[in-house]
Amino acid sequence: MDHIESAPDSPYPPLKIPCLSSEPYDELDFLTYPERSGWDIDRLFAGDFSEHSAEETAAFLQNWLFFGVLWEVFCPISKGAKSNYVQPQEGTEHGIITVASLDEQILELSSFIPLYVGSASPAAKHGIGHRIETSLRTVSRFCRIATCDDDPRPGFVTWPLSPEIDLSVRALSQRLAWSFSTNGVNMVLSSSTGSLQFPCAWLPLARMNEAEWCPSEVSMVEETFTSASAHYISQMERPPAAIQRKHPDCTSKLCLARQLNEETYRTAHTNNECDCQHYGPVMNEVVSIIEAGGVPLLSITPIKKEPFLKVEVEKYTEGKKYIAFSHVWSDGLGNPTANTLPHCQLSRLRDLLDGLVSGISSLDLVNRLAFKELWKKKFHGPSLLFWMDTLCIPVAEELKELRTKSIKSMKAVYERAFRVLVLDADIQGCSSSDYTQAFMRIRMSAWMRRLWTLNEGVLAYQLVIKFADGFLDVQEATEKHQKEVYTSELANVKGTFGTPMRDADSFQWKFRLLRINVISDPDPRMVRRTTQSLASPEAKRCFAIMEAFSAALYRTTSKEKDEMLCFASLIGWDTTLIKGLEFKDHMHALLSTERQLPQGMLFLAGPRMSQPGWRWAINRFANCGATRLNVKSDNMTPGIVSGNGFIVEFPALALPVSYTRDNFQKVIVTTDLADAVTAKIEISRHDEGIDRAKYDNESDDDCEDRLYVLFWDPLNALAPRVPLPAAVISGPIDEDLEKEEVVYRFEFLAYFEVLEKTTGGTTLAEKSEHVAELIRKKWTIG
Repeated sequence: MDHIESAPDSPYPPLKIPCLSSEPYDELDFLTYPERSGWDIDRLFAGDFSEHSAEETAAFLQNWLFFGVLWEVFCPISKGAKSNYVQPQEGTEHGIITVASLDEQILELSSFIPLYVGSASPAAKHGIGHRIETSLRTVSRFCRIATCDDDPRPGFVTWPLSPEIDLSVRALSQRLAWSFSTNGVNMVLSSSTGSLQFPCAWLPLARMNEAEWCPSEVSMVEETFTSASAHYISQMERPPAAIQRKHPDCTSKLCLARQLNEETYRTAHTNNECDCQHYGPVMNEVVSIIEAGGVPLLSITPIKKEPFLKVEVEKYTEGKKYIAFSHVWSDGLGNPTANTLPHCQLSRLRDLLDGLVSGISSLDLVNRLAFKELWKKKFHGPSLLFWMDTLCIPVAEELKELRTKSIKSMKAVYERAFRVLVLDADIQGCSSSDYTQAFMRIRMSAWMRRLWTLNEGVLAYQLVIKFADGFLDVQEATEKHQKEVYTSELANVKGTFGTPMRDADSFQWKFRLLRINVISDPDPRMVRRTTQSLASPEAKRCFAIMEAFSAALYRTTSKEKDEMLCFASLIGWDTTLIKGLEFKDHMHALLSTERQLPQGMLFLAGPRMSQPGWRWAINRFANCGATRLNVKSDNMTPGIVSGNGFIVEFPALALPVSYTRDNFQKVIVTTDLADAVTAKIEISRHDEGIDRAKYDNESDDDCEDRLYVLFWDPLNALAPRVPLPAAVISGPIDEDLEKEEVVYRFEFLAYFEVLEKTTGGTTLAEKSEHVAELIRKKWTIG
């Protein structure tokens, strides 16, 4: 595992992977290696690893799926021999594995391929690509069906690999697959290897469980990180605040330790022994500003008599520079009963504001025309102006309407802020000195798991995170790191997707892209102009909506009704649209204002709407407890919202009439593709993990006669063994499929996967009764 970046100061020793056999890999055809070694490949693919002893099978699997892959990939540059990757180690029989030079070899191969392509025959080029694809697809296939002993996750069989070796097999092939999808090696591949799946290894998840991480955090890591990044996370020492937080009742979907109860909530002091008085702004001044349609800003001014500070209020006017605080209420900086904070916390806020402005260069302040702030940096006086929900959003019951008005203005508050300063208890206990670890701390923080903070992070012009050793300006840090690291081709290889570094800082780039599409005129100094930012208003809108759903997947809020307020605030919908409606009707009220919506919404998991024409759409935002489709499904292409339903354009399979909604779990059909190619396809019903019955108001008598499987193939390749998102719909069997006015009924989500393809000769379809017709058209789904 020496090719994976290690977390600094880890409580775990470096992971050393033993070599299980001195037998060399024979360097012949990859797929026939089992036969040459005395194994039945069909039994192995069926999940039967009992043909030989566990010890023999483990050594064989390592030789084939680890060293065999290295040979298939790097033999063109004469670096694939097993002996290159084994070194002696005292106390081991066959030594330990080393792939420390993996990045250098990936670079050498990616440089070699373009030169080779220019002179090699088409058959030779195809041969190299085919060998790489075949080996990586084979490993992916095994990783999707098998795992090591003691892994309780359902859906896997057990293979005789130790957790360490299981991790090494997954991490190696996933690293190669993701690297080759973006570099010169892609020139000889028939389809991108970046879409291959390698489910997360069990070892890092087991370590997280042992370290008492919240089950919801472990689940999120399993579903969203590569095995290499999960290993990195499991190596990190947990912050003191996180260790004190217990999770006995938490689930894989929800952290109950972070859920709030306003009746029992207590605002925290800076230390447990403190019991100082609460202070806050004069609320009459705050209220009058909000009533007049303005935004109140605060400053903390030192005074000579007790309480030695004063919270002053002024109205925001264009050009005023202020800091907007973003924090997690469960850390104790909220107050549900009064717009006040303890004296100790106000003093701390002032120190934070002073520290932040002192850390900003004078030149930057001059460039931003922040002369008042420059004066405050050099002379004592009132703190920098700031906005904080605890102090600026009225909580008194009689001011309920003003509270709603304040929440509605939060988008503008965070858009206009000079800086958005994030306070998270766990992060504040950690150092920011190591780039990858600092950003991984942010990724794993409670701040990244709450719904309101999504808006605050995305809308921030400049996002700053408080760490134990100072402030981390997210944009400055990523841009500086990019300049330092991407100065060489090797550094580019080390920073490809799927590495801990890229998995850690990827949220920053996603925030930027989303910000482009939710703010009308983003500052070009913050965001690079991209194709998305230059797209039509409708395309921008669809991008923003789809990306918001994606970004909110693992976020929660303590109040269910806040879900749609967050969504509406981020996208820019009028929150009065949902006033007075039942919660289940909120999403419909928002989405029905749009003429176009992203087609990828069809593949979102969750309870569906019951309104006519909207059964295809989910009625929840963020983490609703549903199990998502674990494949790329974020299709941003605009679909049309019509009076009858949602008009989308996808290829689909028309299934034989013998398949019905009730008997549909997993089916295998064949279909003829273009150019005399026939495909054998598996369609598996997706269990979302929620009870949909209560959302289905239509009886079974209304069920239509024929099922159609719509699917999205983003690469338009229908590559074998790559699961794709699908939606099963139903419609009349006797209708002309060319008629676009036919309205089809949404039934359920599914996975669509090509198992094999054949070309020429007797087709699979001719041999099978289970033949499906491939259709390409527009569909209206109601």
